Amino acid sequence: MRILITDDSLTMRRAIRSILSMGGYTDVIEACNGQEALDRLYGIDVVLMDWNMPVMNGLTAVKAIRADTKFCDIPIIMVTTEGARETVIDAMRNGVSDFVIKPVDPKVLLDKIRSLTAHQETADVAVGQRSFILTSEVHGIINTLADKLDAEGIESRNASKLIRYCVLQLCPDTSDKSLKKAVEQIRKDARWSKA
Repeated sequence: MRILITDDSLTMRRAIRSILSMGGYTDVIEACNGQEALDRLYGIDVVLMDWNMPVMNGLTAVKAIRADTKFCDIPIIMVTTEGARETVIDAMRNGVSDFVIKPVDPKVLLDKIRSLTAHQETADVAVGQRSFILTSEVHGIINTLADKLDAEGIESRNASKLIRYCVLQLCPDTSDKSLKKAVEQIRKDARWSKA
């Protein structure tokens, strides 16, 4: 999971990074104002946003994130000294997912991140399981084909290399879509070769 810390204070960014590290979150990038945050949103899973910053403040950045369909679903936690009830209501009305008041309590921050990303982590596990199943099927097909070629007198090592090369042509990456396409193509070719 990749987290973006947005705060104009280097000391605060370091403190928050340390808290995240304690929680096992090590894929962290930083921005020192709202504009930098907007420029670094690709691949981000959670945004931690200060309110008062130069160039672009946190609330303006939140509004811009929520207005962009590519990023509008990213959880945003406002981490700020602004704790007045009206301020919190205004932030939530404009798309802040949750609020943490400075000084930051490590347990509170980590609990809020886990709460906001629980569904995402479950989805990541499901994707990983699907990829594992498809990858296992591809490896099973490779091994079966290698055994058949070996039985026909083609040296197993060379057969395995040939098959792996062919699979790589079908399946250039490990995405679910690529793996599924490779499996379908191999199945199709296997049916054709039996005809």
